[in-house]
Amino acid sequence: MNIGAWRLSTQLTMSFVLLVALCALVGGMGLLQLNRVHENTTEIAEDWLPSIQSMAAIRVKANQIRRMEPDHLLSDDHQERAQIEGAIANARKELAAAEQAYQPFITNDEERRLYAEVVAARDTYFKAQEKLLHLSRGENSDAEARAFFRAESRSSFNAWVRAIERSADYNAAGSEQSRKDAEADYAAGHGWSVSLTLVSVLVAVGLALLLLGHVRRLLGGDPAEAARLVRQVAEGDLSGDIRVRPGDQRSLIAALHAMQLSLRQVVGGVRQGSESVASASAQIAMGNSDLSQRTEEQASALEQTAATMTELGETVQQTSENAQQADRLARSASEVAQRGGAVVARFVDTMRGIDESSRRIADIIGTIDGIAFQTNILALNAAVEAARAGEHGKGFAVVASEVRALAGRSAEAAKEIKTLIGTSVERVEQGSGLVAEAGATMEEIVSAIGRVTDVVGEISSATREQSQGVHQVGEAVSQMDQVTQQNAALVEESAAAAESLRQQADALVQSVARFRLG
Repeated sequence: MNIGAWRLSTQLTMSFVLLVALCALVGGMGLLQLNRVHENTTEIAEDWLPSIQSMAAIRVKANQIRRMEPDHLLSDDHQERAQIEGAIANARKELAAAEQAYQPFITNDEERRLYAEVVAARDTYFKAQEKLLHLSRGENSDAEARAFFRAESRSSFNAWVRAIERSADYNAAGSEQSRKDAEADYAAGHGWSVSLTLVSVLVAVGLALLLLGHVRRLLGGDPAEAARLVRQVAEGDLSGDIRVRPGDQRSLIAALHAMQLSLRQVVGGVRQGSESVASASAQIAMGNSDLSQRTEEQASALEQTAATMTELGETVQQTSENAQQADRLARSASEVAQRGGAVVARFVDTMRGIDESSRRIADIIGTIDGIAFQTNILALNAAVEAARAGEHGKGFAVVASEVRALAGRSAEAAKEIKTLIGTSVERVEQGSGLVAEAGATMEEIVSAIGRVTDVVGEISSATREQSQGVHQVGEAVSQMDQVTQQNAALVEESAAAAESLRQQADALVQSVARFRLG
């Protein structure tokens, strides 16, 4: 198999395939060892370490429960003892929670057996603790409770602690073994990785040497010559003469020669086009500058109009508020006038009642006058009869004379009262007429105030509508102002873009100018 006859792409492909295979082998071995290390570290993190932490929490709760017993023994206060017993009960609940958290991490029979020993020792200690608390509650059992605390209670607690330590030591040993396994896997993976890396480097060097000769042939000349030609083109010199070997059409130097010819045509066209773009962009920039200035003037005018409309809106709003206040005052005046009309109507009715009462009093006075007249006649008759009776009728004549005089005075008084009542009736009739005129006038006032109220209401409604219209016009002008300002901003952006385009066109002209076409 003649590898040198292969195409460069084939050689590169095969070389890359071989290098990729070696890299894949290195990576595969590394991933395999990393997976083993990951399994060991996962076992440590998710099994052994939580188990150790849970067992440590159990040990802490055990010590906490144990430390409360001397406080219970030394306390003489029943309430304090009850608080200590409550604290012990809470600590037991927390201990149960720690044990419940540990149980999911039990993974083998040995660990399960050790945990069973912990549970059995705990139950034994709890029974001893119940007895100790019972003795401590007794009145005459302090010495016995202390002796029990130092003997049986202590031994059961120590047995519980030893069981906890055995379980904790087992989890620590498992964690240490997983750590050692992870270190061994890491060492093995490190050795494989170093070996395969060295092999990959040697293979890569061999392939590089093989490819170098083929690449020199593909360049069509010395690499330094090819680099010089490329640098010459990069510097903008397209006037140089590139020599190509006879019959060479596929080498890099041949391609550079063809590229030089194409670039001469392209750069010439770009130079002409960039000059045209620079001229057009300059004209666009000038036009946008003028448009921006006019747009800013229009925006300023609209801003002043918006301010004027705002002031007008405030004035119309104030007028609307005044009209509403006038409407309220007119309605209040109308209500007051209506109440005044009602009062006048009641006063008219009262005057009519007074007139009727005066007429009745006049009738009564007439009756009294008639009675006085009849009494006078009767007294006169009595006096006549007394005169006829002679001496026997003198006393009756005196009485009759007095009665007649009294009847005369009554008649005169009745006449005077009748005269006064007549005068009062005339004045009451005049007052009734005046009150009737006042009532009619008040009705006209109420009607006029009602019409004024209606007119003021219409003015208030029209003012509100005018305020709304002015507000809408103000909003429209504000929107026009915003749109104009946005247009001004867009024009400024367009002017900036045109200026940027002009600058870029100038830069393009300068960039193209660095090419020498010969």
